[in-house]
Amino acid sequence: MRLNVEYEVITTEDQSPTLRFKSRSAEESMHSHRGAFNETLYIYGEALELCANSDYFSILSVGLGLGYNEILSTCLAIKYKRQDSFYLESYEKDEFLILQFKNWAAGIHSSLTPVYNQILNLFADHYEIDAQVIKQQLNDFINNKNIILKKALGFTTNFNKKFNVVLYDAFCSRTSPELWQPSFLDFILKSMANKNSCFTTYACKTTLNKVLIDNNFKIHNKKGFAGKRESTLATKGL
Repeated sequence: MRLNVEYEVITTEDQSPTLRFKSRSAEESMHSHRGAFNETLYIYGEALELCANSDYFSILSVGLGLGYNEILSTCLAIKYKRQDSFYLESYEKDEFLILQFKNWAAGIHSSLTPVYNQILNLFADHYEIDAQVIKQQLNDFINNKNIILKKALGFTTNFNKKFNVVLYDAFCSRTSPELWQPSFLDFILKSMANKNSCFTTYACKTTLNKVLIDNNFKIHNKKGFAGKRESTLATKGL
């Protein structure tokens, strides 16, 4: 399915969709070709489950993409009845993706509507929650500013809240080098980390581990998804 000159929707091995980003210098998918849905559950679901019963279920999501982590987080808020204490900030540098996701949640047709619906139904089946209940809760969260979708993320970003969970789903260091610099990762952790918090990402880097340890996180041994050697799960105060 052709979307525009920048993105192409592709189907991964578990039949869930992802976007492939195209540019002159890189061609990269937002998820593993082995399964976008299963990768999301494996990498990000565990961290969310660990913190779902925190006093304040607050999440920092870096990389909106197709909204997998935002839909997953909403499902867990429903599952654990944390709607009243739920807060999520999601960052995405492409305003097109922010607009598409907001429109879909609000019931406004967009070019990605069939893709979002497919993702929604996968989560609905997995958690045995009606798809329309999830979508309505997601839209309510956005309207009530329990979910805030933001474009800019950098050293000038002002975090007004602390977060229990960081879902770091940014593109790799080759295509988004600024987001993987040790100084920036240190800034994120010092700015956002609650005293009891969790950081998770598909990547595993020596520089990342060092920053996490320097910020009093404990690194847990976790294999990567679908044959990858390692991924990163780190906790502080848990």
